[in-house]
Amino acid sequence: MKNLRPYILLFILTLAFRILTALPLQHAGYMDASYTMHVAENLARGRGFVEDVLWNYLDNPSGLPHPSNLYWMPLPSLLIAPWFAIFGAAYRIAQIPFILLSSLLPLFTFYLARKIFARDDATARVEEISLIDPSRVRAVASDYAWAAALFTAFSGFYTIYWVSPDNFTPFALTAAFCLYAIARGVEEMGRGFTRIKSDQEQKMFDVIASNAEAKQSPSRTEIASSQGVYPERSEGLLATIARGRAFSNHLLLTQDDFRPTFLVFCFSLFAFRF
Repeated sequence: MKNLRPYILLFILTLAFRILTALPLQHAGYMDASYTMHVAENLARGRGFVEDVLWNYLDNPSGLPHPSNLYWMPLPSLLIAPWFAIFGAAYRIAQIPFILLSSLLPLFTFYLARKIFARDDATARVEEISLIDPSRVRAVASDYAWAAALFTAFSGFYTIYWVSPDNFTPFALTAAFCLYAIARGVEEMGRGFTRIKSDQEQKMFDVIASNAEAKQSPSRTEIASSQGVYPERSEGLLATIARGRAFSNHLLLTQDDFRPTFLVFCFSLFAFRF
């Protein structure tokens, strides 16, 4: 329960802020939100994906009514339609799913930031960490996690769009989970590469040891075959891997560069629409 306490506190704080942000908004203030509500209302009435208005000529409408969502994607309308079917069509009702979903974004940011910074402290500065209390490492990671989460919750001019019936909230939440899935995939791939690299190093060591006993140097062909690559490609492959590892270490394990960049990235991802 103690581990869930910051998430509960953050959710309550964000939800209260989202509600306060939503209250001054009395109606859809721009065309996209109005269109989303219009399609959702038709869905709630059982009419399907149809439009009764000419809102844009980008889809070259032939008449009224005509099929909807030939330009915008239907997910925001699908999120609203069940609420309209239960409580009736109103702007306040349309805001509910977006208030709830946008309140989850800071929680996910908090989790991801704490995970990244805790791992960064545990790997990038082993010498320093060995001299300090591990609780300080967790505290530093938590500080950055709170900063990232608050950047997400209080995101400047675009704060009002989190509670609007539009694509902002679904896009941000989906993009966040996609980025997390990509990171996990890269991490798992890196573990597999490490295992392969260890096996190759063992094979190379065996080749060198056997040639040392015979008092001769291993050939390029023997070294390359122990690495599982062709001789003419071995040197270029090893050089490429070395450059890639040096770049990734600089990008991911340099705290002075990575942490501010990560915070700015969180702010830009959740504060602006791409």
